[in-house]
Amino acid sequence: MNIKMLIIVLLLFVIALNTSHADDSSTVRKEQEWAVGMVARVASIPFATDESRTVATLVPLLFYEGKRFYMRGIEGGFRFYETGDWQFSAIGRLRFFDIPKEYQNLVQGDNVDWGLQATYQPFPMPYLDLELLSDWNGNISSNARIGLDIYQGGFHIDPFIEAKLKTKKFNSYYYGLNETNVNGGV
Repeated sequence: MNIKMLIIVLLLFVIALNTSHADDSSTVRKEQEWAVGMVARVASIPFATDESRTVATLVPLLFYEGKRFYMRGIEGGFRFYETGDWQFSAIGRLRFFDIPKEYQNLVQGDNVDWGLQATYQPFPMPYLDLELLSDWNGNISSNARIGLDIYQGGFHIDPFIEAKLKTKKFNSYYYGLNETNVNGGV
């Protein structure tokens, strides 16, 4: 993770903590729920390379659920509109770009995808998320996710199935390295 992304994530976290009390009109303050974590990830490199076929990353995770702002590991957002069973948010999510080690510093591939998310949750557990995202370079993708939000005791379980629609520009950048045209797809 490069330093710009770490600064953005930490800045969003601080803003979320500072603005969460602005929405609270009561005089009684409830302790905010938050957590800090760390994960190590190992991924396969999908490109031909003479070096190792895997790459490892150590990723800091921040978790916070406010009334408007939230951080969920590598994703954060701002809920700007709610009506009935629908909720609309502006979101950012860290994207990992697994390339050979010798090109990692040159390409600086890890990125943040920004966009909009619509969540439909008519019942307590099942939900539908629809997302339209873009990275800093205008590579567009979208996600449709159906899942269950299960809270049991002290555990939160979120099983889901997701489909991602990626544009030709997106696939040509991330999988063709802008040297090979790759069609869009699901």
